[in-house]
Amino acid sequence: MDILQRSVELAGETLTLEALTRRYVDHMYGSIRQLPGSGRRIPDHDSLTRAAVLLERCSPAEIGLTAAWLDLIDRLEQLGLSSMELLRLLVEVMRGDFSLGVRPGPAVIARVVEPLSADQVRPVVAELAADPPGRNALVPLVASLPMLEAGEPPPDVLDRAYLFYAPPRVARRVLRALSPQRREQTLLRSMGATTLHAARTQLEAMLFLQDFLDTPVLQQALRALKELCAGGQGVHTLLARLEEGCVEVDHEGVSELARPGLDYWLQQLEAARRKAGLGAILEHDATRRVWVEDAAELADLESWCAASVGRREAIAQEVLAALDPGVFRWAGWLEGSDLPIACFQLGRGELRFSLLPGGSFRQGLSPVEETSVRRQGQAAGLHERYEELQQLLDNLDSMRPVRRVQVGPMLFAQGPGDELEVDEVRAALRREPWRLPTESEWEYAARGGRAQQLTYRGDELPLEDWYRGAWAERGGAANAFGLWGFGLMPELCADRWRPDYRGAPLDGAPVCGPGPRAVRGGAAMVHPWQACGEWQLLLTAMRSSQAAWEFFVALRPVIGLRVS
Repeated sequence: MDILQRSVELAGETLTLEALTRRYVDHMYGSIRQLPGSGRRIPDHDSLTRAAVLLERCSPAEIGLTAAWLDLIDRLEQLGLSSMELLRLLVEVMRGDFSLGVRPGPAVIARVVEPLSADQVRPVVAELAADPPGRNALVPLVASLPMLEAGEPPPDVLDRAYLFYAPPRVARRVLRALSPQRREQTLLRSMGATTLHAARTQLEAMLFLQDFLDTPVLQQALRALKELCAGGQGVHTLLARLEEGCVEVDHEGVSELARPGLDYWLQQLEAARRKAGLGAILEHDATRRVWVEDAAELADLESWCAASVGRREAIAQEVLAALDPGVFRWAGWLEGSDLPIACFQLGRGELRFSLLPGGSFRQGLSPVEETSVRRQGQAAGLHERYEELQQLLDNLDSMRPVRRVQVGPMLFAQGPGDELEVDEVRAALRREPWRLPTESEWEYAARGGRAQQLTYRGDELPLEDWYRGAWAERGGAANAFGLWGFGLMPELCADRWRPDYRGAPLDGAPVCGPGPRAVRGGAAMVHPWQACGEWQLLLTAMRSSQAAWEFFVALRPVIGLRVS
């Protein structure tokens, strides 16, 4: 049976693979501007990022189309299709009546054949080489990647396939698998341009592949391409950007030349999700991590403290390199703390970050802390007024059940940010190189590595004198992580507000879904206090809904880290 006619069940609906494929990709090429109001599927941010990484140089339409295909492939794998069946599906689409603009490109084919063996793809490659879809010799060449990487000779279509039509990462895989002689022949054929337009296209491609231009003959051909393009508009700018290293993939995984296309699609995605509020943006951003190699000691606080001074110094420099030294700078080690905490400065402003190792802690107001609150509250006479103590005890469920949560390493802003109107939050997040903490990350940071701690300053009940002292001292009253100000401002978190912790993630991830976000703190926004229990907002475990903060919230920046 034609694989396009196979039926699958998706969200309670029975669809043929052809119908499902068209649903995903038909709209991606010609109706970009109509997407936000059309109700059609837009690939999520992760799919867009993966597509941009795979393509490196591309138009907005290419990014969107490839992202849609990657999204569809992931979905079909979840439905049980094998890699071989997915390859057959792509072949049928390329041979079918799908419009040229929505057919899968080389990047999609490379993704599907990656887990296949040479024996599995050999019959498909022979079939494609005998009759390339749309006379595109690049299709069987990319499909032959498992054969090439197993050491087999390339199919004859190599001599007809212009490799620079493939994304740079795919072209690199092909070139890496060729012998030096075949590599030189292939690149020389691709560089044989005689018109300015063709030369510009090929020059850009060759510069992305310049690691493979490793013979005198290829270097001479590259110089000839540059000379032919010398009078072309924009070539000098392109060369300058490439020579500055802008083709290198940055820490978020997207090259600078791919970013305009990704940004365009993200604008469309944001417009489509606007009605859902901040949730989609915050939840996605909370999963972002900057990769730091050879920094396993940052995975937990105990390993970090046990590491040698020299080792911690080396890891701190690895973190700085991963962050981009042009934006962040080293600010030394935290003074006056029992813990070895590295500090970083964002630009030349006042925003400083502490490097926090990961760790586990018990989230929520523990029975020990509850006992301390009751005892201190009674000693201060608060038990005589309902709003001063009893309303807190009546709302203990919002901080329960107490459970052990694991969070990963991160850079955490040492103080709370300025207040913003809620409508300004989205723009602020989009223009900065950071995200917001999850509730778990916020409370872990506020506790400063301690198991039981009512406030970031210790176990004293945060009444009026405590509050005034903390506000006056600002950074001078930091916890062991070098962080201060917890509870003063209404700090927005990435989590959707829920009335308790039942079912919430145990790995530091946010609670997802539409609706108001969770907020921590806010005592300064309701000062002068009216003896209505405002001090409760300063407790480490206290939480509230964004709905209670109609006008202003504060953002405390966080940069997540992924270590190996």
